[in-house]
Amino acid sequence: MRVSRTRTILGIALALAAATAVGAQGHPGPGPGPGGPPDPVMGPAGHLLHELDLSFDQRRQVRETVRGAMEGELGALARDFGEARHALETLVWDPGATDEAIRSASDVVAGWARALDAARHRFAASVLSVLTEEQREAFREMLAEGPMPPPGPRPPVR
Repeated sequence: MRVSRTRTILGIALALAAATAVGAQGHPGPGPGPGGPPDPVMGPAGHLLHELDLSFDQRRQVRETVRGAMEGELGALARDFGEARHALETLVWDPGATDEAIRSASDVVAGWARALDAARHRFAASVLSVLTEEQREAFREMLAEGPMPPPGPRPPVR
């Protein structure tokens, strides 16, 4: 049960943090979701949270919680994690990069991931506190069903 609750908390935090961070970036091209690559901090939790019948006040409280987190520690950690992940990806595709450089950059990503996961865990607890017990249970059940299938066939690589 403890693992399930931890997954639930992390799932909500991942989805909300990623949705806010990605929306704030304004980068061109397809992003996470249909037609784009999956975001490393996005999971099914954001979609599932939208499927819950939240009251106007609950939606407002969740938005305020997300805004506060993204303007604070969680937002900073998400940006730092993204920058570290981008640096690693750049090295992966650099023919001159050494295995040691890849390992080192991967260790940096892992460090940011640990810090980000801890912050998301704290954030998720505050989001879950907005939900009723029935909503939390419905959310846990939807999350336990597993990942959502991809939106459709991927276009061929040309």
